[in-house]
Amino acid sequence: MTAFGRLVLVMLLACGLGAVANAQDDTSTAGPALPITPDVMDSAEAQRVAELAADRLARNALIFVRGLEDPMAEDYRAVALTLEVAASVRTNDLELLRLIQEAWYAAGNDAKVVEVTKKIIQLDPDDTVAQLRLISHRMRQFQSVEDRQAAYNRLLVEGADALDASVRSRLALDDALLARELGDEDRFVSRLTMATQLDPTNKTAAMLAATYTMERLDEPLARVEMLANVVLADPFDPATHSGLANELISNGAFESARRFFQHAAALMRMRGQQPPNELFLRVLLSTWAVEGSRNVLDTLAESERLERYTVIKQREAAELAGQDPDQVPPFTPVPINESLKLAAGHAIGDHVVAQQALDRLTLMTSAAIAELERLRAAPPDERQGMSAEEFADLAREWRISLLWNRLWTGLQLDAAEASLEFVRAEVDAGLIRPEALQRFRGILAAQRGDIETAKTLLSPLAASDARARVGLGIAFERDGDLRGAMREYAAVALNDPGSMLGIWARTRIETLLGQTLERSGTALALENYCRNFPQEIDRMIREPRSMMHLDVSHLGPELKPFERLQVRVSIRNVSPIPLAIGPGAPISSELLLSPRLTLGSNQVIEQITPEIVALNKRLRLLPGQSVEATIWAGQGQTGAVNDQALLSSALLRWRAVEGFVVGADGSFVPSPLSLAADSRIIRRPPVELPPGGAIRLPQWVQTYSGIELAKVLTVAPAAMQFVQSQGGDELAKTVIDGYTSALLGRLPSLDAYQRSIVTQLLPSTATTEEFLPIEEELRADDNRFVRLTYLFVRTTSPDDPIFEMCVESGDPLVETVASQLRERIRRMVEQRTTAAPQK
Repeated sequence: MTAFGRLVLVMLLACGLGAVANAQDDTSTAGPALPITPDVMDSAEAQRVAELAADRLARNALIFVRGLEDPMAEDYRAVALTLEVAASVRTNDLELLRLIQEAWYAAGNDAKVVEVTKKIIQLDPDDTVAQLRLISHRMRQFQSVEDRQAAYNRLLVEGADALDASVRSRLALDDALLARELGDEDRFVSRLTMATQLDPTNKTAAMLAATYTMERLDEPLARVEMLANVVLADPFDPATHSGLANELISNGAFESARRFFQHAAALMRMRGQQPPNELFLRVLLSTWAVEGSRNVLDTLAESERLERYTVIKQREAAELAGQDPDQVPPFTPVPINESLKLAAGHAIGDHVVAQQALDRLTLMTSAAIAELERLRAAPPDERQGMSAEEFADLAREWRISLLWNRLWTGLQLDAAEASLEFVRAEVDAGLIRPEALQRFRGILAAQRGDIETAKTLLSPLAASDARARVGLGIAFERDGDLRGAMREYAAVALNDPGSMLGIWARTRIETLLGQTLERSGTALALENYCRNFPQEIDRMIREPRSMMHLDVSHLGPELKPFERLQVRVSIRNVSPIPLAIGPGAPISSELLLSPRLTLGSNQVIEQITPEIVALNKRLRLLPGQSVEATIWAGQGQTGAVNDQALLSSALLRWRAVEGFVVGADGSFVPSPLSLAADSRIIRRPPVELPPGGAIRLPQWVQTYSGIELAKVLTVAPAAMQFVQSQGGDELAKTVIDGYTSALLGRLPSLDAYQRSIVTQLLPSTATTEEFLPIEEELRADDNRFVRLTYLFVRTTSPDDPIFEMCVESGDPLVETVASQLRERIRRMVEQRTTAAPQK
């Protein structure tokens, strides 16, 4: 006997099923001892039974499709049809309607999606997601562009008060896109402006407006304002912060640029992503511009010290564990960090730092070129999908970069001069432009003190080549003309203030002047604008949970057996700005509901797959606004496990997680941006069983109806097992025969929903052949509800006679569902056969 089986027996004893004393002498076990009059259900009880049967039918269909590795449209169609049958009992049930809508959407049936959407709106008029879906569908029905534009005008202008602003914003965007297709730029701009003004959380509109502005306007403040709107539309997208920061740094607003670059890096780390080197460089460049060369050099030195310390500790840990410490990779300098050290050190005249960085870059360049040359000559299958020419291009870039660093800093000039022969050969081969050789020769001349040659070579290039202009500045500086040098450096700093070369040029001017330069008027205006940008954004990124409140609660103080397992979930926007809600939005509409279910002292949480539910009924939440829904939390495995353990009392608590992610192993896990909340613990008492011992089982079947009969059917397998363990095989056979006879006698008098519950709860005939007559009766039952239940619960072979019965039933819905389930079972059988080891 399994551990669970032993637990069941203990529970049966506790519940009063254990009356088997002198059972061998009890001749009444095959039937009732007294005349029996079956209970008659009133209308309320009948509805309760129907709803129980509907929920179990719907759950079986959902578990079926969720268990498929490759669900297809046909599978979802079968599930949608089955859910609609369940909904015919649970009319006006929003949760069930949303599940039906999802199934039809997955099945690709737009007409059915719209049909269900209309019902949802009738029941929940504030569902802006459903409103938008329905209106968008109707817009697609217009045959002419003129009719569509007229309809948009009616909705956006004439009937503006009838729709929520978030819905009108999306419609205005659709109208704008239509106008753009027609070449009507005035209408496009007007409608796009309307879309962004109606709802600042409409990220698509904000991004389109920003793109349009960036392509047409050079005014920095206007560009920054548009990019800031994109950040406000989605404060948790690293790309929006990076886009704003790049615009700020390119206009010299270094402090604000650093703020948003740091936001982008923090958000990426929260998502478990490693920020790219380019983003890390941007943070350091803006730090350099704000705090000076020495501070950024100290930052890089501290970062290296920590990395070296980490390597030492990892080696010590490996040695203590008896492992080879040499397996721990040594500290390796990062080229981009060394380039930054070289630039910052050179800008302030720290030749020790600059020389050390250049020496490291030289070694890294030699190693990189050697590896690239090896890969270039390797067989194609070892080239990582790259061609020999691509490896040659990369090697060329490494060489040119090192040559530039040598010439720029005036260090390793002999090696630089020798490298010019390589450049000449590349120029002759047409792989490098002649202007590059001219530039390098000019800078070399400047560093060697040949000022006139340098000016002759570099002056023609300086207007369009920042590196040539730097070389010209070096020539003036070498010649003692500091004013001329600063003039050239200033041009570089003003033309591209956010680049490494631009910040170097600015720092070089400050070094020559001995004082800090004032920011430009444009930079100051941008800094002032960003200081007025909501500071709460910074707090929201540091503490993502501070932007909203999540609550999950049970509907009552106690959960009763056979009662629908439901929770109430609400999300409130407690930030000072509107936030979009939806898949991938700042507030995710998808929630993970993880159960913590305890049966007695046995916790079974590891056996249960969490539920994923959607609060996809609002497009945005204003500050202080919330969205709330009652969720059928028992629609999947949690409900199934709970129903299978009704003989035991249970303790249940839910953890709701907003913003979860899918782990590498396919599991659902919270992310650093997630918000979580726990419900209180709710108790579900065990099934209250009829009076008498287990041997009264046949009598119970004949006596009870409705939920009471469901209780009997639930306890029956354990009761018969208990009788066998305590009274022996002969007594057990007597009870089973009596149970079978009683249930067969009751079937004709039961309504379809009770017969569906019998179909659900009848033990498998694979283990108890005595139940075959009952199963035959259930298989022959031509009621749609019963037949669908049988298909999902009791079919394991494509050869089951039920499938032919469904084809001959004349019920198209049943035939459709049966055909798809039969095909699925056939495939699964084939897969098991193929996967089975050959003897």
